[in-house]
Amino acid sequence: MESWILVFIIIGILVVLPWILNISMHYLMKRKILKNLRLEDLPEDERITVVQELLSQPPSRKGLSRYSMMLAVVLIVGAAVLYLAEKDICSDLLKNTLGVLTGALATIVGFYFGGRAEEIKAEEVEKLAKEIHPEKKDGGHSPPPE
Repeated sequence: MESWILVFIIIGILVVLPWILNISMHYLMKRKILKNLRLEDLPEDERITVVQELLSQPPSRKGLSRYSMMLAVVLIVGAAVLYLAEKDICSDLLKNTLGVLTGALATIVGFYFGGRAEEIKAEEVEKLAKEIHPEKKDGGHSPPPE
């Protein structure tokens, strides 16, 4: 029974690890910027903007939440199947559970990759829109074609 506690601790570490890496990389990037930045040389309004940006919340990577959720479900399902297989390999419960969990897993993986494909399409549409209607240098948008 103690080995299953270890399995769930490892699953927790694998799910949380990408978040920890994302936060630590953002922290290291801020430290590098602060080390090379001389606030005394900046005007007051730019100094305020720089400090506000440095104190802001770290940006999350696209799809990190979905990835963590998918990884957690896959690892928990795998641990459950291994637990049932360890008990009795020829069990009807194992056969039924494998069928149900495989269907659920396929749905979750489909949701993960389907959501990512939608993000890619939205980024492509946004890029095309910027190519069609480029912004003016003064910050305004070009007038629509007549």
